[in-house]
Amino acid sequence: TSDAIGYGDTGHITGCARFDVGRTLTELDRLMTVDDALRLYAMGFEALDGLQNLCGTLDGEFKNTGISNGFERRDLLLFTSEPTDLALLEREYIAVSKKFSHCTFITRKTAESAFAFPVAGCILTAEGSAVLNPYALAHLCLMKAESFGAEIFEQTGAVDIQTPHNEDGCVIIQTSTHRTVYADRLVLAAGSEGTRFLSGRVKKRTLYAVIAPLSENHSGWSGKCTLGTFGRHSENGSISSRGYLEASCVCDSSMINRLFRSTDKTVKITGLTDFIRNVLPKHDDIKIKHEYSYAFISSPDGLPIIGKHP
Repeated sequence: TSDAIGYGDTGHITGCARFDVGRTLTELDRLMTVDDALRLYAMGFEALDGLQNLCGTLDGEFKNTGISNGFERRDLLLFTSEPTDLALLEREYIAVSKKFSHCTFITRKTAESAFAFPVAGCILTAEGSAVLNPYALAHLCLMKAESFGAEIFEQTGAVDIQTPHNEDGCVIIQTSTHRTVYADRLVLAAGSEGTRFLSGRVKKRTLYAVIAPLSENHSGWSGKCTLGTFGRHSENGSISSRGYLEASCVCDSSMINRLFRSTDKTVKITGLTDFIRNVLPKHDDIKIKHEYSYAFISSPDGLPIIGKHP
């Protein structure tokens, strides 16, 4: 319905957060030292803890509205089906487990009894991820902001942003509804519309996803952990659930993925559909109900920028 919080294909998206920001140490090795990568992971855990506290507070405060962000803390399972990647995965585990004691390495023999899909080896990190309803969370945050006296401009876009030349100045925002808004601080969400306001310091990426109803009789994977793929040459795909089973991957022109080689949307969606069915091969009743792709922006290397925009 038109008044629903998130509807249509993208309305069923699982907001999935991971302590490793979707990057393995093998990938981060090209960008930073191992110590810095482990610091990044530690900050990821702190962010998950903070998000959990925020979601709990908002759900409790606005319980009477009937809106819940649906936050659930999940374990993260980073797995490979390729025996040739096993040595690399073991090195990953040794490095990560020195810093985080809640990591467990699962061998092929143990995995065979736990998962219906082929697993050469995997790393299970307790509470290393979370799922939530991002639309509900956004609404709850806006309601909290309104309780502090904030004014919300609905269905209003920014057409021009003038930044101050010194720290004492304010940000001037011209809107699509012909308003002028003055702000001491501007926080710009990383959607595709924000690209033109970030001085060319961003990179456009595309997320592809398929979503299927999650049946309680699905065996071979409980759905209570987030699955992340690990590979020497593969971009990181993941599978998570929040009432629905979702497989997604993010790609850009600089990445080559063994599973999703083509940049064509149809081929990507087909690859994700096969991926989700391979994880639950015993169930022929899995039907893809939603599929979508959308563009967004990130920093050039895909890692968070902490602090002011340069």
